[in-house]
Amino acid sequence: VSMTPVREGLKSLVAEGLIVYDGKSYSVFNPTEKEIADIFNIRRMLERLSASLAARHMDETDLTYLFGMYRRDDVHRYMSEQSELINVDKIFHAKILEGADNPRLANMLESVEEQCWLIRAWCYAQVFPKWYVERTIEEHLGILNAIKARDEKSAGAAMEQHIANGEERTWEALRNSAMLFPAV
Repeated sequence: VSMTPVREGLKSLVAEGLIVYDGKSYSVFNPTEKEIADIFNIRRMLERLSASLAARHMDETDLTYLFGMYRRDDVHRYMSEQSELINVDKIFHAKILEGADNPRLANMLESVEEQCWLIRAWCYAQVFPKWYVERTIEEHLGILNAIKARDEKSAGAAMEQHIANGEERTWEALRNSAMLFPAV
């Protein structure tokens, strides 16, 4: 394999914040507590804007598709298959961002989301309790209902709260996992 594609791939990962380059070597992004807090703060604000804009711009076809992901049989599957919930969560946020119809916002949010998913990947080693899945689905439906009502303010507020709740659950899981912030 030629080194050029490898170099380009590493540059891309550095630009996305998933890999760190110190001038000599590359390493996987291992954020500090402050970096994690900063990432979630940025994501909370950008996702709020995304949901608000989606309330203005998202078409009915996309809304119908998103509501369709939460049929009773599907919800039951999300309770038992964690990978399904993760996939639905990614689709949910991506579709809302797409519905915001703002490519610049999408570019800004992309790297923040990738960093967030890297952080949350440590949490996904654990099995989600039933209440976590139920709360996530309830929050998603609340956001979708606000978007459907074309209520930009409520959609933004519901999304901001959803991200804040996810951040809280992420912090709890990270502290309980002993993978991050080990006791000294």
